[in-house]
Amino acid sequence: IDLPNGLESAGDVAKAANALLQGIASGALAPEDGSRVAMIVELARRAIETQDLEQRISELEERAKREKDR
Repeated sequence: IDLPNGLESAGDVAKAANALLQGIASGALAPEDGSRVAMIVELARRAIETQDLEQRISELEERAKREKDR
């Protein structure tokens, strides 16, 4: 299967999930192995989501601080 080199974005995660699905469907990857890799892909997705939320919260806090200081 052709997984992205590194999972750094939601797009990378989607590509990895699609590659897993295709690999399992074609028989190139055993479902058990696909499930194991999918767990790792899910961990990467959660990390990306957490980073994104952290950045958004920081931006909102900074904006609120600027509004308050006006």
